[in-house]
Amino acid sequence: MDEKGISLEHKPQRVISRKAVKTVPGKVSNCRDNITVVASVNASGKRMPPLMIVKGTTHRSLYAYDTESGPPDAIWTFQSNAWIEDILGQKWFDYIILKYCGPVIDSGSTQIPRGYWCFGSGCQKQ
Repeated sequence: MDEKGISLEHKPQRVISRKAVKTVPGKVSNCRDNITVVASVNASGKRMPPLMIVKGTTHRSLYAYDTESGPPDAIWTFQSNAWIEDILGQKWFDYIILKYCGPVIDSGSTQIPRGYWCFGSGCQKQ
Protein backbone atom coordinates (compact mmCIF):
# COMPACT_ATOMS: atom_id res chain seq x y z
CA MET A 1 0.00 0.00 0.00
CA ASP A 2 1.26 3.44 -0.88
CA GLU A 3 -0.39 6.83 -0.90
CA LYS A 4 0.61 9.63 -3.23
CA GLY A 5 -0.69 13.17 -3.56
CA ILE A 6 -0.95 14.11 -7.22
CA SER A 7 -1.33 17.65 -8.54
CA LEU A 8 -3.84 18.01 -11.35
CA GLU A 9 -2.03 20.97 -12.90
CA HIS A 10 0.19 20.92 -15.99
CA LYS A 11 3.91 20.60 -15.18
CA PRO A 12 6.02 21.85 -18.09
CA GLN A 13 9.39 20.17 -18.47
CA ARG A 14 11.04 23.18 -20.10
CA VAL A 15 10.52 26.92 -20.12
CA ILE A 16 12.46 29.01 -22.65
CA SER A 17 13.94 32.37 -21.62
CA ARG A 18 16.86 34.64 -22.43
CA LYS A 19 20.30 33.94 -20.97
CA ALA A 20 21.22 35.44 -17.58
CA VAL A 21 17.63 36.35 -16.71
CA LYS A 22 17.16 36.33 -12.93
CA THR A 23 13.48 35.38 -12.97
CA VAL A 24 11.48 33.30 -15.40
CA PRO A 25 7.69 33.65 -15.49
CA GLY A 26 5.79 30.50 -14.55
CA LYS A 27 3.65 28.65 -17.06
CA VAL A 28 1.17 27.09 -14.61
CA SER A 29 -1.58 28.47 -12.43
CA ASN A 30 -1.33 28.95 -8.69
CA CYS A 31 -3.93 26.25 -8.09
CA ARG A 32 -2.80 23.80 -5.40
CA ASP A 33 -5.59 21.22 -5.72
CA ASN A 34 -4.39 17.67 -5.20
CA ILE A 35 -5.96 14.25 -5.31
CA THR A 36 -4.63 11.47 -3.09
CA VAL A 37 -4.29 8.03 -4.64
CA VAL A 38 -3.92 4.99 -2.37
CA ALA A 39 -2.50 2.20 -4.51
CA SER A 40 -1.95 -1.39 -3.41
CA VAL A 41 -0.72 -4.73 -4.70
CA ASN A 42 -1.55 -8.12 -3.19
CA ALA A 43 1.00 -10.79 -2.29
CA SER A 44 0.75 -12.46 -5.70
CA GLY A 45 1.68 -9.18 -7.43
CA LYS A 46 -1.81 -8.37 -8.73
CA ARG A 47 -2.77 -4.70 -8.75
CA MET A 48 -5.85 -3.84 -6.74
CA PRO A 49 -8.16 -0.92 -7.53
CA PRO A 50 -7.01 2.38 -6.05
CA LEU A 51 -8.74 4.50 -3.44
CA MET A 52 -9.07 8.04 -4.83
CA ILE A 53 -9.48 10.84 -2.26
CA VAL A 54 -10.53 14.32 -3.41
CA LYS A 55 -10.79 17.53 -1.41
CA GLY A 56 -14.32 18.26 -0.24
CA THR A 57 -16.86 17.93 2.54
CA THR A 58 -19.83 16.31 0.76
CA HIS A 59 -20.48 13.80 -2.03
CA ARG A 60 -21.02 16.76 -4.35
CA SER A 61 -17.23 17.23 -4.29
CA LEU A 62 -16.93 14.19 -6.55
CA TYR A 63 -19.02 15.85 -9.30
CA ALA A 64 -16.00 17.96 -10.31
CA TYR A 65 -14.13 14.80 -11.35
CA ASP A 66 -14.77 12.44 -14.24
CA THR A 67 -14.96 9.34 -12.03
CA GLU A 68 -16.35 7.20 -14.88
CA SER A 69 -13.12 7.64 -16.88
CA GLY A 70 -10.94 6.86 -13.86
CA PRO A 71 -9.30 3.54 -13.05
CA PRO A 72 -11.66 0.55 -13.23
CA ASP A 73 -13.27 -0.45 -9.91
CA ALA A 74 -11.66 2.54 -8.13
CA ILE A 75 -13.26 3.68 -4.90
CA TRP A 76 -13.82 7.46 -4.99
CA THR A 77 -14.28 9.36 -1.74
CA PHE A 78 -13.71 12.81 -0.24
CA GLN A 79 -12.03 14.39 2.77
CA SER A 80 -11.70 18.05 3.77
CA ASN A 81 -7.96 18.14 2.94
CA ALA A 82 -7.79 15.21 0.46
CA TRP A 83 -5.72 13.25 3.00
CA ILE A 84 -6.12 9.69 4.19
CA GLU A 85 -7.38 9.29 7.74
CA ASP A 86 -8.51 6.41 9.97
CA ILE A 87 -12.05 6.18 8.56
CA LEU A 88 -10.76 6.17 4.97
CA GLY A 89 -8.10 3.59 5.89
CA GLN A 90 -10.87 1.35 7.21
CA LYS A 91 -12.86 1.92 4.00
CA TRP A 92 -9.77 0.94 1.97
CA PHE A 93 -9.34 -2.23 4.06
CA ASP A 94 -13.04 -3.19 3.85
CA TYR A 95 -13.70 -2.46 0.17
CA ILE A 96 -10.35 -3.27 -1.42
CA ILE A 97 -8.16 -5.51 0.77
CA LEU A 98 -10.88 -7.87 1.92
CA LYS A 99 -12.44 -8.03 -1.55
CA TYR A 100 -9.23 -8.72 -3.50
CA CYS A 101 -7.17 -10.82 -1.06
CA GLY A 102 -9.09 -14.06 -1.35
CA PRO A 103 -11.30 -15.99 1.05
CA VAL A 104 -11.97 -14.59 4.49
CA ILE A 105 -13.16 -15.95 7.80
CA ASP A 106 -15.78 -14.29 9.97
CA SER A 107 -14.59 -13.46 13.48
CA GLY A 108 -17.76 -11.91 14.80
CA SER A 109 -17.84 -8.23 13.94
CA THR A 110 -15.07 -8.15 11.30
CA GLN A 111 -13.83 -10.24 8.42
CA ILE A 112 -10.21 -11.33 8.44
CA PRO A 113 -8.27 -12.68 5.43
CA ARG A 114 -7.75 -16.43 5.86
CA GLY A 115 -4.37 -17.18 7.45
CA TYR A 116 -4.21 -13.89 9.43
CA TRP A 117 -5.04 -12.93 12.98
CA CYS A 118 -5.87 -9.41 14.12
CA PHE A 119 -5.39 -7.51 17.35
CA GLY A 120 -5.94 -3.83 18.10
CA SER A 121 -5.59 -2.06 14.77
CA GLY A 122 -3.27 -4.50 12.97
CA CYS A 123 -3.33 -7.94 11.34
CA GLN A 124 -0.52 -10.48 11.09
CA LYS A 125 -0.06 -13.71 9.16
CA GLN A 126 -0.36 -16.83 11.31
